[in-house]
Order: sequence, then C-alpha cells, then structure tokens
Amino acid sequence: MFISPWHDTYDSSRLVLVELITRLDVRGDPVALPLHRDHLFLTGSDDERGLGRSADLAAPLLDDHRRVTGRACVWRDGRWRPFVPPEGHPCRNRFVELRLQTDAGSYDEQKSVLEQQAQSRGDDVFVASVLVMTDGETGVSASLCTWTDGVPTLLPRADQIAFVTPGATEEEPRIMRVPWEHATAVMRDAMEPQGLVPERWRVDRFPSEQEQAALGRAELSAV
Repeated sequence: MFISPWHDTYDSSRLVLVELITRLDVRGDPVALPLHRDHLFLTGSDDERGLGRSADLAAPLLDDHRRVTGRACVWRDGRWRPFVPPEGHPCRNRFVELRLQTDAGSYDEQKSVLEQQAQSRGDDVFVASVLVMTDGETGVSASLCTWTDGVPTLLPRADQIAFVTPGATEEEPRIMRVPWEHATAVMRDAMEPQGLVPERWRVDRFPSEQEQAALGRAELSAV
C-alpha cells in the first residue's frame, strides 16, 4: 500500500491526481481512502493485505475532527466509484464499519446544531444518534437508530430502526428492530424529510397496532 507523505492539509485532495495514482504498482484497480486532510491511503482491489492494512490504519483517524471520510473508492472505468470488498472477502466488514462510523460521525456533528436550533424554537424534539453494532457471532456490523413511542424525533438514516415502547420500568421496554427498507415502506406517511445533508426524517407519531403488526413481520433477532 501507499501512504501520502506530505501532511500539508491537502493529502486527501490528491485523489484528483489520477495520472499519478494509476501508475502506482498495485494489484488490481487502485483503491483510495481519503481519510484525513493529512492522510491518503492507496492500495489495490486485489491486495488483501493492503486492504486490511489500510482499514486498520484508517479506523483511529475517524475520531479526529479533521477527518474527511472513511468511504473508500476505486478507480474503475475512468472514474472514482464507491468501494466495499465483495461478500465473503475477509476485509469486507472492516470497510463497511469505516463507512458506518463515517456516517455516525457526520450525524453526531449535525446533532448539536439541530439541538440548538430546536431549543431556540422551543421545539421539544429528540435528535437521534446513529449507533454502530457488531454481531458477536458473525462479526458483521450494522447501524441503528431509535424511534420511541411518545417522543417526537429527528430520525437519521441507518441500517435498522429500533421501535421502542417504554415499559413500567426502564428494564421493561418493548424493542422491535426492523430493517430500514421495510420500516420506511410501512411508515413512509409518518416520516417527513427535512432536506438536510445527511438527511433526517421528522416523526411525530408511533406506529399504530396495525403498523406494528406489519413491522413485526420483518423483526430482527436481538444481537
């Protein structure tokens, strides 16, 4: 793999130097991680070791406020395209997790601004976060947001939505986790897009009993 040496705040911008990048000796198509203003990683799409090393070095940089993105891209057919290793590849989940952590970080940065705006308007709305979870058995990562009964919420995009019905005590809530695509198909009429980047949807009501039954048909087991 190749690591940018300049550290002059323009490292990730050198992604545009495709004439240089395509001359690098990599296995397969060039894969780039424009992680940080001072860090650009390059390797090949067929280089398992290079991909793994890139992901390992990238992960801690996502916590830096000067990060750019953990979304990898591949130079293919004359353009940069989104890149995640294929199903079954040993590095796939590390690249998925980089993407998920990038999205969660973007929503966290957005959250504080939206909370201040809501407070200034006197709007008692909950600005939800994105949680990244990893299945202990499969090692597969996914993102999750929560939609709670009785709580107006600005909902972020995630792989799954956890519909939460509070119980008599904090230990007794009913939680139903549903894939995003199924949840939004059932609840589309209750979700108002806000025109934000990244996008959020305002939800002011909880699913009815009929809607909960429809959601339950795609409920996921607990992690």
